[in-house]
Amino acid sequence: RIRLISHDACIFDDISVFKETSLLIQTPQLGQAVARSLKGHRALLMRNHGVVVVGESIQEATVYAVLLERAAKMQVMAAGVGTVHESSRPEVEGKQEQIYYPKNIESFWRYLVRMLPDDS
Repeated sequence: RIRLISHDACIFDDISVFKETSLLIQTPQLGQAVARSLKGHRALLMRNHGVVVVGESIQEATVYAVLLERAAKMQVMAAGVGTVHESSRPEVEGKQEQIYYPKNIESFWRYLVRMLPDDS
């Protein structure tokens, strides 16, 4: 699970874990099982695979993927420090409202695009 120890993590307070298999998703039945597990969530952790991330657009899904990676890295780093404080439910809801609204997601997408290497 993603611990709610950073702003980035707070958008994934309800992340789900796909537990049916760690094999490749190669059948319609497994694809449907992934879709059922993902329903209502921004991301789905898949054992031995990584994640599936969704959004209203490719840009939004990309931003969520970057935020999830940052949250996971922060969690790993924090684990080496000792006890960490997780955000409370009211703090999580406040951060989601204050930080993760559509205009900010779009701004973060534009930032990510600006940070791409210039291949010209």
